[in-house]
Amino acid sequence: MLDKIRKIIDSIKLNEPMSKHTSFGIGGPADVFAVAEDEESLKRLTQILEDNGIDYFLLGGGTNILVNDKGIRGVAIRLGRGFEKVERVENGLAVGAAAKLVKVVDKAQREGLSGLEFASGIPGTTGGALMVNASAFGHLIRPLARRIRRLKGSKIILEAELELRREDPSVIVSKMREYFEYKRETQPLFLKSAGCVFRNPPNRFAGQLIQEAGLKGERVGGAYVSFKHANFIINRGDAKATDVLNLMELIQEKVKGLFGILLEPEINIIGETFP
Repeated sequence: MLDKIRKIIDSIKLNEPMSKHTSFGIGGPADVFAVAEDEESLKRLTQILEDNGIDYFLLGGGTNILVNDKGIRGVAIRLGRGFEKVERVENGLAVGAAAKLVKVVDKAQREGLSGLEFASGIPGTTGGALMVNASAFGHLIRPLARRIRRLKGSKIILEAELELRREDPSVIVSKMREYFEYKRETQPLFLKSAGCVFRNPPNRFAGQLIQEAGLKGERVGGAYVSFKHANFIINRGDAKATDVLNLMELIQEKVKGLFGILLEPEINIIGETFP
C-alpha cells in the first residue's frame, strides 16, 4: 500500500508526531503523514485509501484540534502549495483551502475589500475556518462564501470564493488593528493552545463561567487554564493529551456543580484513545 501511495504522493512520513503539526504542540504519531500538492494527487490518494478501507484525516492548520497521545491510525493528509492561492476576483477573493487565513485577510486589506477584518489574528487555514464556520466579534466566515468547491463525493473543501465589499484600505486596516489589539489584550495568542476549548452555552460565556468557578491557573500535568482567558488551556511545553482531557473533565465537573451547566467541547478531539 505504501508503494502505491508513493507513486501518487512525493512527501510521505511514517510515524510522524502530530505534535509537530498542531498549535497545541500535542499529539501522538500518525501512521502515515502525506502532503497532497494538487487536486489530482488528492483525488487519487483518497480514492485508493477508500478502496482499501484505510482511514484518513484531513489536517488543516491544526489550530483547533487535540490529537490523542496514541496518535492517528491510517493517513493524515495535509494540503500543499497547490491549494494556497489567494486571487482577486470580481467583488471578492478566490481562495485555496490551504491558504493561511492571515494571508487572506492581508490580501483583502491591500485590495480594498472589507468583510474579513474580524478574522485578523485567527490562525489556521481558510478551508479549516470554513469547515468550522470560524467566528469572532459576532461575525461568521461561512456567510461570506458565495461558492465552495469540494472534492467530488466528499466534504473536503478545495477552494472558495469570498464575497466582500469595497472600502478604503486605511479604514480596513484601522478595523483590523482594533480587533487584533483586543484579542492580544484578552487572549493568550502567543502561547501553545487550540483556541477556545468549550462552546459558549446559551446566554453565557464559557470563559466567564470557568473564571467564576475559580479555575484560572488550574493545572493538570503540563496543561493549565490560561490566566488571561479562562476558556483557553495552555500547553506549558510538556503537556500530554491526557493532561488536557483530564483538565477539561475537571472544568466540566466544577462548572456543572456550581452552575448546572455542562460545557461542550469546541475543539475537535481526534485520534486513537486509550482503553
